[in-house]
Amino acid sequence: QVNSERCGASFAAQTSIITIEIKQNVRLAMMASMLPTLLNLFMLRQWTVLRTRPDAGDLICTDHPVLLEWIKRAPSGESPGFGLQNTAVFVPIGPSAALLGLWDAEPKDATLTRDQVAVWNGELLGYIDRFVFSRGGFAALHKSGAIDTQADVIRRWAKSI
Repeated sequence: QVNSERCGASFAAQTSIITIEIKQNVRLAMMASMLPTLLNLFMLRQWTVLRTRPDAGDLICTDHPVLLEWIKRAPSGESPGFGLQNTAVFVPIGPSAALLGLWDAEPKDATLTRDQVAVWNGELLGYIDRFVFSRGGFAALHKSGAIDTQADVIRRWAKSI
């Protein structure tokens, strides 16, 4: 039994389907209540500032800039979590720098090559909703294995709309 007033939810029956809507301020309150837990989990990671080589091209930023990815094969169907081992948190903080948070590990080299920049850019593009931010041209690894230019990315994106 749910007290809809207390949780800010409204229930509406539509052709025998139940729709649950959570008000924006309640969503924000739920997110804010998770901040202490997230901060504790972030503090348990080993953080490294990654820099791109001068010839590596730029890192992009998107409207979903925080990547949470598996770094080792995960059980089928399991999603990565901020508190799970074998995950990486990647956050671009500029066109030539990013933060990488790992559990009990540090990257062997804190300098990103052109191919590594393309891989991270490709991962960021996988979660894009509406926006890509870049100061100029960039490269991104496509799921086909091809390294796309900025023009290729825009062309593929336009086709999917």
